[in-house]
Amino acid sequence: MSHPTPPETAPDALRTEPVSRSFGLDLGTSICRYYLEKFLAGQAGRIRGRVLEIGDDAYTRRFGTSVSQSDVLHAAPSEQATFVGDLSAGDVLPAGAFDCIILTQTIQCIYRFRHALRHAYRALKPGGALLLSASGISQISRYDMDRWGEFWRFTDRSLDLALRETCPGAEIRIETWGNLASSKGYLDGIPSESFPAECLDIKDRDYQMLLTACAVRPADDVVPLVPRPADDGWTDLLIPDDLVGLCEFAAKNRNGAWRTRIRGLTVHCTDLLAFYTAAKDILVSRIYDFTAEVADPLVIDGGAHIGLFTLRAKRLYPKARVIAFEPNPESLALLRLNIEANGLDGVEIVESGLLDREDTLPFTSKTSDGSTLFSGDLGSEISVTRLSPWLDRTVDMLKLNIEGAEHPVLRECGKRLGRVRRLVMEYHAFPELGDRLHEILAILHENGFRYAVHDFDSWTNPATKPPFSIDADTRYYLCLWGTNLRPRPDEGAEAAR
Repeated sequence: MSHPTPPETAPDALRTEPVSRSFGLDLGTSICRYYLEKFLAGQAGRIRGRVLEIGDDAYTRRFGTSVSQSDVLHAAPSEQATFVGDLSAGDVLPAGAFDCIILTQTIQCIYRFRHALRHAYRALKPGGALLLSASGISQISRYDMDRWGEFWRFTDRSLDLALRETCPGAEIRIETWGNLASSKGYLDGIPSESFPAECLDIKDRDYQMLLTACAVRPADDVVPLVPRPADDGWTDLLIPDDLVGLCEFAAKNRNGAWRTRIRGLTVHCTDLLAFYTAAKDILVSRIYDFTAEVADPLVIDGGAHIGLFTLRAKRLYPKARVIAFEPNPESLALLRLNIEANGLDGVEIVESGLLDREDTLPFTSKTSDGSTLFSGDLGSEISVTRLSPWLDRTVDMLKLNIEGAEHPVLRECGKRLGRVRRLVMEYHAFPELGDRLHEILAILHENGFRYAVHDFDSWTNPATKPPFSIDADTRYYLCLWGTNLRPRPDEGAEAAR
C-alpha cells in the first residue's frame, strides 16, 4: 500500500512553544471568545428575567435583555457571588428559580459534569433556557487545572447525549464552531484579530473547536420537589423561589426535620406547611420589606418564630441590628439554628413573648406559627414582657406578628411608639379577643403614623374576599403597614435639649 508523499515540513510546524499560553488573551480577543460572543449575541432574547451566570455577570450585563435580577454562582466566595458552591453537589441552587442560566466554559472543569447539568436544568423555571459552551479542540487552561481541575473535551455527539440524559423534555440545539485554521490558531494562542471574519466563520464539523448549546425547559413543565435525607438527620428539600408546588407537597408531608434553600437562605423547619405560609408572605410577596435611612437600622422582630423576617432583614441590611422576641422553645431552637446556618451576627434573641406586663402565662405551644396566649389547649407556660422598654431609642422597623397580643402591646407603649419610624403588623381578628382594629388604628394615628390595611390573599384569608361571609365567629387576618410622619427623637436627644 502506497502512501502520499508528505509535503516539505515548514519550519513553523516544528515549533513547540505557542505564541501565547493564555489563549491569545494577552494579545487581543481569543478565538474561543469570538465564537462564544457570537453565540450569546444570537441568544440575547433568552437572557432575560432572573439570570444566573458562573464566575461573574459580564455576559449578563453585555447581552441581557430585560434582566430583572442578576445572580452569580462561584466555587469560592467572591464579591459578586450570590451563590457559592459546587454545582454538581445539588444543594447550591433553588429549583425552578431562573429564566436563564449562562454556563460557559465550565462543564469541562467539573468531574461529575452530568450532575452539574442536571442540577442547572432543575434550577430553570419552566420555559427557561440553559445556555452553555464546552471545549472541543483546546489547550489546557492552566488557571483552571491548578485550582479545581480540567477533565473533559466534547464533541457535538457527546454533548447532545449528555444533555438528553440530564435535561428531560428539553428542546436542545447544539452548534459547533471552528475549522482547521481557527483550531490551529487557537492552539497556538493567536488572537482572533489576526484572522479575517470570513475565515473564522467557516464551520467544519471535523474540527469542533467549541461547542455551544441551548436547552429550553418546556413551558408546561412541573418542577418536582425531591426530598433528600442527609446524614445529620435533616431532610434537604430544594424548592423553587416562587414556592410553586410546595403547598401541595407540604399538605402531604407536613411534619419532619426539613432543611430548605430559598432565595439564597438556608432555612430549617419542622412544619413545612407553616413554613410555606410564612415564606410566601415574607420572602415571595415581601410584605415586611422596608427602606431605612441608615446602613445599620435597628429592627425589632416581635414574634420571630423560626426567623424568616430576621433573615430577610439581614439580607436587606447586612449591618442591621435585630432584636428578635420569641417565647416558644421549639421555635427558639429553629431560630438559633437558622441564624447560625446563615452566618448572621448582630441578632439579639429575647426568650419572651410580648404583652402589656411582665408575667408568666399559660400558652398554646405549637411548632407551627399559630402559638398563642388566648385560645386552644393552654398546656405550656411562657414568659412575657413589655415592648416599651425597648423603645427608648429610634427603631427603624418594628414588625409584630404576636397572635392577638398586638392591641395590649401597642397600648402599653404609649408615646414611646412615636420613636418607631416604620411598622408592620398582623392584626388577628379572633372572636375571643373582640374587635380592636379601630383602637389600634387610633393608637397609630395618635403617634403620627399614616397607615394602610391589607387583607392578604385568598389562600390565607378567604373570608375577606367576595362574596363576603364575616359573622360573629369568623377568624381572619389583616396586615397593617405604617410610616411615622412625625417620629419622636430618642430619649438621649430629648435629654440634650
